[in-house]
Amino acid sequence: MQTSDGIEAPTIAARVSPAQLVIALYLAALLIPLLALPLYHDDNGRFYRGVVALWDKGRFLTEIYYALFDGFGKGERTNPVDIYPFNLMVVGLALFAVLSRFAERAFGAGGWLAGLGAIAVLSSPLLLENFSYHVDVVGMLGAFVLAMWAALYRHERPWREFAVGSAIAIAGCMFYQTAANIVCATLVVLFLARAGRAEDDETLTGWMGIKAATAVVALAWTFLTNRLVNLHDYVASQSQFIGLDAAGMEHLAANIERTNHVIFRSLNGPQTLLLYAAIALAVVGTVRIAVAAMVRGRIVIGIAALLGVPALVLLIYLPAALFTQPIIFERILMTLGFVFCAALAANAGTALARAAGVAIALSALLVAATSSAYVASSLANREHSATIYTTLFNDIRHEVKEGGTVTLSVAGRPARAPAWDINSRTFPVLNGIIQSYYGSYQAEGFVRHLGLPMTYKRYFDEDGYELVLQRPTYAILRNQAGEYLADFR
Repeated sequence: MQTSDGIEAPTIAARVSPAQLVIALYLAALLIPLLALPLYHDDNGRFYRGVVALWDKGRFLTEIYYALFDGFGKGERTNPVDIYPFNLMVVGLALFAVLSRFAERAFGAGGWLAGLGAIAVLSSPLLLENFSYHVDVVGMLGAFVLAMWAALYRHERPWREFAVGSAIAIAGCMFYQTAANIVCATLVVLFLARAGRAEDDETLTGWMGIKAATAVVALAWTFLTNRLVNLHDYVASQSQFIGLDAAGMEHLAANIERTNHVIFRSLNGPQTLLLYAAIALAVVGTVRIAVAAMVRGRIVIGIAALLGVPALVLLIYLPAALFTQPIIFERILMTLGFVFCAALAANAGTALARAAGVAIALSALLVAATSSAYVASSLANREHSATIYTTLFNDIRHEVKEGGTVTLSVAGRPARAPAWDINSRTFPVLNGIIQSYYGSYQAEGFVRHLGLPMTYKRYFDEDGYELVLQRPTYAILRNQAGEYLADFR
């Protein structure tokens, strides 16, 4: 196709690389099914409490993002669920842009392996847990995008590269605290890619210094806000540093065990083997890079290459090693996907990497495909649990006077819907998610969503309750104050 002045205009195929096409298809397969994601209790609860993302832990920008939508034409605070399709579009476009740039920097422009490496970043089976909150899609993936951007940012002036990169990293941390981990993990992969291309020693060493300083700024910001910005006692109680005494070491061992449990509970057999293969492949590649660098006398580069894989593993376990009970281990484990990407970066251009790329691509596509199963399970549990809550209300409706309400507490978890059993075998991470998806903590969301004349009391003392009614799926108890407890255990 030619323009009016006779110059050949670029076609769509020329403007879109194979890598970008793969990334776009993957993101579409992952995000589109999530448009059907049902209301999650925490989104509804935060909305009615007037707090969207919690100022705790320094998540200021996530809160500000939602504050911009306040009113939404109704003169009232906007529920995150109302703008969820818009949020998915925003994060989808941002992810496409940053992953395309990352693919180009790590694997070279236009290479098909670039697309595979980029989607590998998001291929951790734990990713779907992060989409279960309508609110945190913006928080966590906003942090993800900005963290990668901070690592990718380049400028010919070192001080500007450091200053701007650090500012972007801090902005990422103000969306979600896992941004510091992602900055570091992205830098490890980029370093392996550049070292594997045998770049000029002085140039690469200078880049390492600037980016290491940027990572330190991001980590320092995270530690400071984690310790100082705790507006709720519950959050503050989880932010204590692990001591160096015997009790601290026991706590550390328990945290590591819990992290291992989260990882391997979320992987099926083939995915576990793929993880081990990716680690082995990354080790082989980093040893090759290190030996080549040391033979040329590039000792610092060689040592840094050898430390690449241990650094990624450390980043996965870092929160568990530092804090008594890091909030939501699973989301920190988004960095697990970088292990696959490091395996490709360290072996870029080799037949081994191409074979691994195919396996990783299939795994990533499986994750995208099972997002629809995740949504189906969520919807099935929503309908099942809504029926339980409606029945529960009918059992105690005689207590509701005109204009009155019933105070309700909930213990245990509602019965699972049949779809849970099917999809949990397809995608193991559903075990932990769907089982509690509409359980005890979801009561507030259901009470409000169904319009039941109840108030929800989150904390309660089980003493003093007497049995009123026994049902197959729950028991109803009542105390002297006229408050009810629905016990699903």
